[in-house]
Formats: sequence, C-alpha cells, structure tokens
Amino acid sequence: CQPELPTVADVGIGTGMLYAGRINEIYGEPGTGKSNIAIAFSNAVMKSGGTVLYIDPEDVPAGFTRRSLQLGADPEDLMHRCQYLNDSAPGEILLAQRWAAMHRPTLVVIDGMAECMAAAGLNEDKADEVLRFIQDEVRPFAEKAGAAVLISDHVTKSWEDRGLWSRGSGAKMGRYDGVSYALTLVDAYAPGQAGSVLLTVATDR
Repeated sequence: CQPELPTVADVGIGTGMLYAGRINEIYGEPGTGKSNIAIAFSNAVMKSGGTVLYIDPEDVPAGFTRRSLQLGADPEDLMHRCQYLNDSAPGEILLAQRWAAMHRPTLVVIDGMAECMAAAGLNEDKADEVLRFIQDEVRPFAEKAGAAVLISDHVTKSWEDRGLWSRGSGAKMGRYDGVSYALTLVDAYAPGQAGSVLLTVATDR
C-alpha cells in the first residue's frame, strides 16, 4: 500500500498540486488571485493532456477565456480539453456530474463555494447545509468521476475569527480530503507586470 501523492496539476515543480479523486481547496481574501490560481492549475492539466470541467458562478465565458489565454492556455486546449459552466441553473450541476462520470475529467474546478451554495438555496454558515452541498453537489465529481476537485473559497473578514480555514461553517474542513491552500498576495501583478502569490498548506492528507 503506497503513500497517496498529489498527481494533478504539475505547475513545473515536478509533482502535482492536487489529489485525484479527492476534494481540494484554495482560499484567500478578495484580490489574492484565487481564480487565477485555479486557471493556472487548469492550464497545467490541459498542457499535460488532461481535461477540465470549470464551474464558475462569478465570471462569463469571455472573461474566463481571456484570463486563461493571458495565463498561457493553448486556444486548442480551451476548445477541446475544457468544459465551462457559468451561472448554473438548478439541476445543471447534476447534469455536469453525469457528464463527468461519463467523460472522466482530470480536474473539476468549483470557482466560488459561497456563490454555488447560494445558487442552490443553501447557507454556508449552516453545518447541515454545507455537508449536504458537499455530499450532493461536490463529492460525486471525486468519487464517481475520479477527478481532482478544486474548490475556491473566501476567508472571513474578521482577523480575530480567522484561522487556517475558509469562511462559513467549519464543517467544510472535515469534508476536504485532499489538500487545502491558503493564498496570500505578496507582490501585486497585472498583465505585463510580474508578481507573486504565496500558497501555504493549511491541511494535507
């Protein structure tokens, strides 16, 4: 029985950043580049020959495409290795799960935990609703499709209440069975201007 290692989304360091068949997470304050990190992971997966399902309640297809290209995506990969779902209506996540079970994407990104829960009529501060959302809406992508699932989330605004976890009910952490990264913006960046983001491992199976 060999140790389980992260094998998905090698961004050039010789190993993956995410665990396949597990629920992984990135979280940070607004402006730290959570979506850019998720897109960078997606680009790495597509570059290595994998496929991506990107669920995005915050952006639109044109915005996602533009950012993906700015971060180095191959246009052919975006057309043939990426499925993009934005502003999902009730029932569309279930359809996405069925698609994933059939096509077995390497990576499934849910870029906005709170927004997806709100769209499903659920409250991220209520433990039972968080657990129901993860069990019904998120875990099938990992267990039935075998994908590395990446959830993007925010932190609480209060420094006093903030620990090594994202905002909302702490029940989330008990259901993330991959790796969880806290994001901190070190040097601001923009198109044409280099910068840096620090990823700190908060939990790792």
